[in-house]
Amino acid sequence: MQSFYYAFGKAFYKINFFFLLFFLFIISTHISIAQVDTISVDTITYSEGDTVDIYTSGLDSVYITYAESIPDSIMENLWIINNPYKQMIVELSHQSLPVNEGVIGINLSDFFSLNKANFDKNVNYTQVPDPWQAIADLAPNTLRIFSGASAKFMHPTRPFYNPVTEKTHGGYGYDWTEMISYFNATESSLEPPLIGTEYDLVAIDIILDAGCLGTSCDWAESPSRLKEFYDKSVDQPIFDPTDPDFDELHEQPMYINQFIDLVDFIETENSGLEVEVIYCVNIESMSASEMMDVIGYLFNNDINLIGVELGNEVYNQFSNLAMGFTDFDHYWKYINGDDYTDPDEQEALELALADDVVNDHDYILAIKDQTSPEIYSIKIGLPAMNTPNCGRSYDFPLFAPDESEYDTTNTMMFSTPILTEPDPEFEDEDCDCFYADWNADMVTHYGDKVGTFLRYAFNAIIFHPYYNTTNTSKFCEENSNWRDIMLQLHPSYNPSNPSAVVSGYIYTDDPWEYVDDWDYPLIDTRLEKAFFELAGIHYPEDEDDLIPGNFKEFTRDRIDNSFEEHAGQMLFTKEDDGPESKEIWLTEYNLNDDVKLPMDAPSGLENIYKDFQSSGSNTFAHAAMLQNWMLWNIKANYDNDYKKNFLTRATLQNALGGSATMLMTNSDAADQKLLEEIDDCTDPEVYPYFKDELLILQQSYLIL
Repeated sequence: MQSFYYAFGKAFYKINFFFLLFFLFIISTHISIAQVDTISVDTITYSEGDTVDIYTSGLDSVYITYAESIPDSIMENLWIINNPYKQMIVELSHQSLPVNEGVIGINLSDFFSLNKANFDKNVNYTQVPDPWQAIADLAPNTLRIFSGASAKFMHPTRPFYNPVTEKTHGGYGYDWTEMISYFNATESSLEPPLIGTEYDLVAIDIILDAGCLGTSCDWAESPSRLKEFYDKSVDQPIFDPTDPDFDELHEQPMYINQFIDLVDFIETENSGLEVEVIYCVNIESMSASEMMDVIGYLFNNDINLIGVELGNEVYNQFSNLAMGFTDFDHYWKYINGDDYTDPDEQEALELALADDVVNDHDYILAIKDQTSPEIYSIKIGLPAMNTPNCGRSYDFPLFAPDESEYDTTNTMMFSTPILTEPDPEFEDEDCDCFYADWNADMVTHYGDKVGTFLRYAFNAIIFHPYYNTTNTSKFCEENSNWRDIMLQLHPSYNPSNPSAVVSGYIYTDDPWEYVDDWDYPLIDTRLEKAFFELAGIHYPEDEDDLIPGNFKEFTRDRIDNSFEEHAGQMLFTKEDDGPESKEIWLTEYNLNDDVKLPMDAPSGLENIYKDFQSSGSNTFAHAAMLQNWMLWNIKANYDNDYKKNFLTRATLQNALGGSATMLMTNSDAADQKLLEEIDDCTDPEVYPYFKDELLILQQSYLIL
């Protein structure tokens, strides 16, 4: 499949590259474009080619001309002037704002893990820039550290002593022994192995090391997640803390030291650049005092820390069960160091918490009550939920992966009325829909001030918008974003009955038939329909309809649908400007290619569809979509629907990882064959050898 989307995307990318150059010219001079014609724009009757409106949302600035020959003139080729005797002019815009460069950012989730971009691994990257060089070449203004979902249980400045093996680990400071109480709190009926009232760490270590076989980890709501964190903990580098070479923290193999070196390297490679950092805090098992130690260490090493994110997506199921965050009020009490109102809930929380956190979790006051401007000026961002799945008439396409765990009819979580008016054409396909109370309750605290100096408690709202394959929830008709487009690659797929497929499908053609002598004008007919629907047909032949493409419609219109709802609910419209108003951070955003199926779909069906779904990831179509999304992040600050410069930070998810959507990935056998590292991608002796040692810069990287 790679061969087609490389070829198809090459032309698609060239088009968007010219858009980018033209748009950057527009932005840098604060101008707008319009087509000038001989008939005034307020004329009642239009002739072919007359300007009807100027459209500035989504993709690059668009002029809308009248045309009877196509069903929707907004779909016309955007760079063609209909009449050669008409002219394109440039006019000054009423918006005169500098480009907000904070939205040019990258997330470094798990970046320094041993099989990713750990410094010791960089010697293996010989054909392409090593990961550090690759990041430096992008010159990001904003970096988010140290992870997202994996930020739970991280202690960046505290080594982990394993009492079972009697070894000391560095890395991210993961301590698997402290995680047990949190995971135990997620399942109320079972207990892990005990010795009296204490956890039997030796027995639990054996169970986890063996892989949570059978029902041995059923005392945790998510055994696979527990096992993942255990592996992260025991895989961290081992060192001897009694060795004088490791007396000081900066000498120890803690990944925070590699991060400090990486920032220094980026700034050295890009003269004049000062990287700004957002730190996602482990509010689960790290005390407020320890958080301040991390902040102090970063500042002492010349890291420009401008913001902290108090927990990653803490509205999710794990935080609900382990931390008692059943609503925003519980989360708010916790991060302000207060007890829960219900004594039983408070007792359950204290049983889960690490001992040093029980009486030390006022994270907000720890920052805002400082006398040092360097510290109290750190901006605090709080996580907000995305717009829910309301069916097609509201068309809210953005959803963080874990948000699908929530029942959107639960009145505890969703009872705030939606502001958006439904589209009558699709109203019969909707369900009862409400905005997240989590977000609405956050708004009630906008004016809260804390500490001796009465400083605002927080400064930013954080969204994690992903363009999922489909928005699913337990009781609402699913809104298929782009799932059905890619799954049609399976010849037996039926969108009205996806469960009918019982096995995968392998194309019998020679998989390399298009690779060695690919001729770009040719199209792989097996893939043509899916990728045209995904990316669009911009030059139809034989009077065929122009297809804008699912990804283009998303960046042109549908991102706005969600953010206009957010703006009305969370007060960042053009009318909402004042000292209490909050800025917006997108500390994760990207395509999400996880297969989402109806709730009644057979277990395991996602695995059958996985390769088909991910065929759209890191194609040129995906890259062009990301490019336009990044441009939306810039242009939204010039949109009159929002307050000026409301979107201050955006960090793309993610720099390097195993997901097909990452900017950089380790190679698979097909990559190695194309790069002539191996002769036969099916040779079992060769196949895995280079996987973690040959970095691939993916299409999404190349558009940054």
